[in-house]
Amino acid sequence: MLKKIIIIVGIIIILLFINNTRTQNISENITTNNMFTEDVQDVQDVQDVQDVQDVQDVEEVETEITIPDTSTQNNPPLFTTANVFIHVPHPEILPSCEDHTLVVPKQVNFPATSAVLTASIEKLMEITEDSMDEQGQNWVSNERGFSLQSVSIENTIAKIFLTHPSSDPYTSPCQVTWMKFQFEATANQYPTVSATQVYVNGQLI
Repeated sequence: MLKKIIIIVGIIIILLFINNTRTQNISENITTNNMFTEDVQDVQDVQDVQDVQDVQDVEEVETEITIPDTSTQNNPPLFTTANVFIHVPHPEILPSCEDHTLVVPKQVNFPATSAVLTASIEKLMEITEDSMDEQGQNWVSNERGFSLQSVSIENTIAKIFLTHPSSDPYTSPCQVTWMKFQFEATANQYPTVSATQVYVNGQLI
């Protein structure tokens, strides 16, 4: 009987030892898992911080790329410079109606526009004889009663339409020729023009 009791007590002690060992192992596993979880969280936190920094770096790069440097941009011109042509007789030579050399350039400026020929003709017709440095004449000026109706280019031919209140606006036998010379020289400076036609009150001169 005593032997049985000793055996039973021994078995109980062994079971308690086994149970205590398993409890310690479980506790150690839990601790290890907690430590692993903390390590994973630390790694995740570091990765999150790195991701945020990378995003900020990308945003800064994109911002630098998308914002243009206005200091290096070329501003479009505000004015255009062109030549218009006026009639300046040679003081020592009897003027000839057919002398092209008597039509000389005068530089003008006007606001930048795509219709440069129209702007040039308008500037030419605004020139008064009093405003010219040379002893010249502007046979197509507004002060002579001419008004610009329209300007067009058709098949490289510049067509200039003028109006005048008089049916006979010409004061010199050569005026028609010199008017044509002035308009031709002004229009032909542009590569899109190969010839010029001038109309006064609807009539080709």
